[in-house]
Amino acid sequence: MFLGLWEAFYFQKFNISGSAVELPVQSSINESWVIPDEIRYGQDLMLLANLLKSVVLVCSSLAILVTWVRAPYPHFLRTCYNLSAFFLCLGSGCTVGTVSWNVIVDFHGETTLEFPLSFPIDKDVLKKKHLSYVLPLGILTGSMSLMSAGIFLYQTDYLVKLNQVKPMMEAKNSKPKI
Repeated sequence: MFLGLWEAFYFQKFNISGSAVELPVQSSINESWVIPDEIRYGQDLMLLANLLKSVVLVCSSLAILVTWVRAPYPHFLRTCYNLSAFFLCLGSGCTVGTVSWNVIVDFHGETTLEFPLSFPIDKDVLKKKHLSYVLPLGILTGSMSLMSAGIFLYQTDYLVKLNQVKPMMEAKNSKPKI
């Protein structure tokens, strides 16, 4: 069984043509469940990570627009890139932390989630655990966000080097000879 933040995945025994078959079933966690605060916090952290990625999209789009019109605003570009990198790192931490915490709690069976009365499986009979794609996908998402943050920070450093003012003596010596 796997308990996610928005759904539950479990195995249920069915009688098909006189033989018992165990099939996977997926059920949404809705208002009929008693959802503890720890699950709500995890849901909120995932929503925060998605919101932060939207802010990154706006900041990077503004930076692309300023670069595209060739406006001379290097400080604005650096601010956009730094904000994007910061929000990507923060969103990465939210995603990886939430996914890891949820998988660890689910695997050890320490969840305080209360099943609804109509749920076909009792909490006491949970034996078979199911590891899903959520942990690798969450870690991959966090890694890609950190890699994107690194690219933004590199671009910031590149802008600093590109816009440095050369000393007057060095500028005179570097004039091309005709």
